[in-house]
Amino acid sequence: MVYHISQAWLVTEWGGGLFHEPSQGPWILPDLVGRVAALEFTMTGRRVGAAEGLALGLVNRIDEDPDRVAVGLAETLASLGPQAAGKIKTITSAGRLLDRLRAERRANQAAWERMIAEEPG
Repeated sequence: MVYHISQAWLVTEWGGGLFHEPSQGPWILPDLVGRVAALEFTMTGRRVGAAEGLALGLVNRIDEDPDRVAVGLAETLASLGPQAAGKIKTITSAGRLLDRLRAERRANQAAWERMIAEEPG
């Protein structure tokens, strides 16, 4: 998301914010901005300015001409091919990927250690 420095918006669904469905904001916001900020936004409906949104990771970029930047980003995505955006979205929306990879590594290490311990001799 690209925003102009003067923009501000509601993060939660109260008042038509970024998350319009009642189920979205409270569930995914803690993963995006942390529990404390998520509680504040959902309980107060406070507006978030572009600079704060950038610091929290809700905004990717701030620019004086966000429309021009958005068009450039769209052109870049289009140049990657028709399946690229879908593949990228699948990978990045999986959530907690690093945690799952660490758990997989621990399980693999434990399996390897069991296998070594069971070898004769």
